[in-house]
This record gives sequence, C-alpha cells and structure tokens, in this order.
Amino acid sequence: MSQMARCFVIKFFIAAFPDLQWKMEGAPLVTQDAIAFQWIFTGTHTGIPVDCDKPTGKPIAFRGVSMIRLRGGKIAYQGDYYDALTFRSQVGLPAVCPVAAAAPAMPAAQQANADSVSLDTACAELEAG
Repeated sequence: MSQMARCFVIKFFIAAFPDLQWKMEGAPLVTQDAIAFQWIFTGTHTGIPVDCDKPTGKPIAFRGVSMIRLRGGKIAYQGDYYDALTFRSQVGLPAVCPVAAAAPAMPAAQQANADSVSLDTACAELEAG
C-alpha cells in the first residue's frame, strides 16, 4: 500500500469513527531490519457512512497486525493487516462489499467533515514528497 493510500485509509477510519482509539497490544517484535506488532481499534460508527447510507451507531473492536521493514534506518515497507470480516459484521454490513457504483455519494457536509481530519497536513507532506 502506498503512503497516500495508507493516509486515505487512516483518514477514512477517523472520519467514520470519531472516537476511534488505537492501542498496541503487547511488546513489538523487533529485529535489525524489521518490526511487527499487534494492535486493536475500538470506536463507534457515528461519523461518515461505511458502505451504507448513514452511520450505524454500532461499536467496533477489531485486531490487526502491522509489519514494517527497515532499510538504512528508514521505513522501506509497511503492511497493515486486519480482520475485515469482524469489522464489517460489527458495523452491520454484509461480508462482501457492495459494488462501489451502487454506494451512495457522501453528502457535502460529511465530505467537508472528512476533509478536515487532522491528518490532512501529514497527507499533504506525503504528496509533496
């Protein structure tokens, strides 16, 4: 996943779950050129819609793992993996995503809220390279 794609995903989760909490579970596994750790996301779907026409108000709690490869003391790769089936079922969505074209457009007010998420600056810096 590119840095821009990762930034978009993070912004989406923050906009959809305004009370989102991220917590690392346990100690990370660290080697000379890699880091891996498990985490948990918790929050309530009160923000922008997730494949539905309105927020569900349902709580979520799902786990994931981040894997990072280092090269020259810098991050060369980061992959994040999570239990999407648990996430979708907790929000009340079917296991399979509906066709994107059938999803309702995000209302302008919600888009404005999503655009104001605090990661805008970080994403702009990534775009600038």
